[in-house]
Amino acid sequence: MLYNLILLWWVSNRVLGAFLILLHVMALVAMAVYYFNSVNRHNHIFNRRYLLGTWQLKGTTPEGEAWQFTYLFTENEFEMHGAPPEFLVRGTYSIVREVESLLTLEMKVQQEQAIDVPDFFVQQVAIDQKNQRITIDGRVYQKVADR
Repeated sequence: MLYNLILLWWVSNRVLGAFLILLHVMALVAMAVYYFNSVNRHNHIFNRRYLLGTWQLKGTTPEGEAWQFTYLFTENEFEMHGAPPEFLVRGTYSIVREVESLLTLEMKVQQEQAIDVPDFFVQQVAIDQKNQRITIDGRVYQKVADR
């Protein structure tokens, strides 16, 4: 009888000990999952790499004259140029917000030729990876070259 009581006490304490250890392990796993899900989630821009490259829009005037407008995005610099009339704008940009596939860029102009552009402006860019295009100011640009 005493042996059974000692065995019962030993087994119940092992079960309790195992339960407490398992409870602590589960708490650590829950904290790790929470931590890794919250780190860099708000600072990561998913479409940053896709924006890099050369984007072009082409058309013709009612008189039949061909024109084009091109954006070039590198890591943190941009270039806009078009013809006719010939113009060029260079500067830096930073992506300040991303909602789904819509990027908000802050553009700082450093050089401009033949066109009057504000020194600082905000531009929204809609990303369409499936069709290899972006939309800026309601105009659709096709990707013609990667960075």
